[in-house]
Amino acid sequence: MKTIRWVLLIGLLGLPAFADDLAGPVRVIDGDTIVIGETHIRLWGIDAFEIDQPCLKQDRSEWACGEMARMAMQALTKGEVVSCSDRGRDRYGRTVAICTVGTSDVGSMMVNLGLALDWPHFSH
Repeated sequence: MKTIRWVLLIGLLGLPAFADDLAGPVRVIDGDTIVIGETHIRLWGIDAFEIDQPCLKQDRSEWACGEMARMAMQALTKGEVVSCSDRGRDRYGRTVAICTVGTSDVGSMMVNLGLALDWPHFSH
């Protein structure tokens, strides 16, 4: 009964029931960081190439893998409502979250594209 009262109270006050969850269109910072509203979000469980990081092909020529990761994140999220489930904060104070477009995990999509690495320390 107490739970029902709290849910009703929260509803009457107009506060979101799950304040730790975010959803909306995003602004992309790089391959593993997005912004929803004013909240900077670091994707949980992955590590993407840094924005200015070059990578080497087998023939030893460079390609802009960091920029490619940013462009892929933009393509995956452009025009979409991205939903994020808060997992805490990182050392820079950013929200760390699992983010999805529809039912697809954005971090997993970046790993599957080869533009981010699974970060087992966090993803388990």
